[in-house]
Order: sequence, then C-alpha cells, then structure tokens
Amino acid sequence: LGLINRSIRLWSNPQETVFDPFAGIGSTGYEALLLDRKFIGIELKESYYRCAVRNLQTALSRKTQMQLL
Repeated sequence: LGLINRSIRLWSNPQETVFDPFAGIGSTGYEALLLDRKFIGIELKESYYRCAVRNLQTALSRKTQMQLL
C-alpha cells in the first residue's frame, strides 16, 4: 500500500479522480479515498469486486473517523 499511496500523492491532487482498470480487491481505491481523491475502478471477477466493495467501505469509514479527530 505504501507504493500505491506514494504514486497517488505524486500524480494526482486532492479531489481528482483516480482510475484503475484492473481494480482487483480495491487497494488503489482504498488509498485514493484516504487521500481525498475520487475513485473509479473496473473488475471482472465477482469475488474480487465484492472484496473491493468491502475494502472501499472500510476506507470511507476510516476517513470519516480520521476527520472527527
């Protein structure tokens, strides 16, 4: 996740959209959401998609908790 985080910070700005055509379990989206970016991902495998949805929901919950602190 560290490499993904660094890449997103280097090549995008807050509020921009990060696109991942091979989203897998949502690692890129997870980091993008935590870094205040929007995310669009594509995944063909249904089991990976379901896992990505859970991971993205976790990122949104974590981001909300961090904003409250």
